[in-house]
Amino acid sequence: MVSVLSSLSSSAIEQALQRLKFDGVLRSKFEVVLDFLDYSPALMPSVGRGAMAPKPGSVGYVVNLGNKFRAGRAVLAPAQPGTAEDPLMDDILETFYGFAPAELPRAVQSHRLAMVAENLSGELLERYIAQELEPLGWVWCSGSSVRAVDFIKHTPDGRTEWHALQVKSRNNTENSSSSAIRKGTDISKWWRFHAKKGRTNWDSFPVEAAGTLSEEGFRAYVRAAGEKFASKSRSEVSL
Repeated sequence: MVSVLSSLSSSAIEQALQRLKFDGVLRSKFEVVLDFLDYSPALMPSVGRGAMAPKPGSVGYVVNLGNKFRAGRAVLAPAQPGTAEDPLMDDILETFYGFAPAELPRAVQSHRLAMVAENLSGELLERYIAQELEPLGWVWCSGSSVRAVDFIKHTPDGRTEWHALQVKSRNNTENSSSSAIRKGTDISKWWRFHAKKGRTNWDSFPVEAAGTLSEEGFRAYVRAAGEKFASKSRSEVSL
């Protein structure tokens, strides 16, 4: 049974869980997230915007958080570039980098897609790692359901209550502040790719039991996910 979240009663939490209609496995994982947030309430994320956002410790907050948690595990749907093209990029690419005018539209579009792809790499990394860690008792904090933390594991071993793991695709990407992590929680931070040295960091992955994680395995996972998405897109177009 999950512990009480802030001032919310156990029966109210149960009401929220019933509304979410999780299957047994997903419910048990989400309960671990709630327990962790009860232990470290400063890491509760926002689950809405403006005055209508439910307050932490309310039934509505737990429901919205559960929906974020579930949505983060849904079938991957890569985003498309959502910002307007800046015509200045054409001038820079042509004059500073020698692109021919006919090459500019493709170069600009490739750049915009590369920016989206870099964001996607972080989500794919979490999904790949989750495949290995969740069978070992870790829970993936999918949907950014915990602030500054990607994976958690409850380990009341007398020295620490929780282990937390924060992962990044590159060593130079911005890392969320973990200053709100409560004493009694061990947090490990790990990055996959060194931006300047061009090397990967799988040998230093902090969970020793996850020995099968590798760059080769990750790239195979990414390709399989991409091919699955492309196949689904083609089948939808043909309908």
